[in-house]
Amino acid sequence: MNSKKLDWKEIIFGLGVTSLPAILTLIGSSDKFVKYLSSNGYIKVANEGNWMLIFSALSVSVPTWVLYFLYEAKKKHVINVVSQRDFLISQQKDSYLSVITENFSLSKDFLELNMRVWIEEKNYIIKKIKYGKGFNSKVFHVKHLKNLSKEGNKNNLYFEVHPHIQGLVGICYNNKKTTHVEDVSKVYDKHNLTAYQAKVTSDTKFVMCIAVLNQKDQVVAIVSFDHPKGIKIPTQHKDEIYGILELFCTTIFENIPELLNKKG
Repeated sequence: MNSKKLDWKEIIFGLGVTSLPAILTLIGSSDKFVKYLSSNGYIKVANEGNWMLIFSALSVSVPTWVLYFLYEAKKKHVINVVSQRDFLISQQKDSYLSVITENFSLSKDFLELNMRVWIEEKNYIIKKIKYGKGFNSKVFHVKHLKNLSKEGNKNNLYFEVHPHIQGLVGICYNNKKTTHVEDVSKVYDKHNLTAYQAKVTSDTKFVMCIAVLNQKDQVVAIVSFDHPKGIKIPTQHKDEIYGILELFCTTIFENIPELLNKKG
């Protein structure tokens, strides 16, 4: 069985950080160390009590600052990893759209589809305050992912999927099937949109929504593709195109389950 090789630098550093408060506290509680530093000319002692107080204060502040810098470094690393993840997803998206466009002779606009990931808002307080929805309602909102869409004005967009059904996201959620509309601007009145939703989506025509299901046959996410122009999907190739994009979406969520999280 393979075991992870010990990183002695990390172990020594960790021991140093955890031991630092105790060492500084010990120094601050005795005048022996201050006298040692003074006798060797490292410091000039006017008041031993002041130096002891400084070391006592450092026993709290130094570890705190070390942990802060470690947190910032970790956060920067996480941001870089997330950016790389989003970039790789966008590259995969472009590859799939390119294959579909070429194989089924679709409009070149299909290559420029915006991709959006919709996840459920499960915080009841946010659901009530931000969206004005009740305890039993289900709301799906856009999870912001870089490089997947050119338009940023839809980052705050949401749709209720239960008990009221809004938009193609709501229809897809309830039917648990992929669906698309070549020009949604012609059917806005049938989608129960609020004035805000209608305004934000007014520049959108083509929309395709794909339901991502778990093993319990529950919809855990919706992936949508949209474009400001209407795009025709040949009826004879619709199921094949649906199947390819469903495979793409399912593969992503199986390999990157953290996409279901609100953060990250």
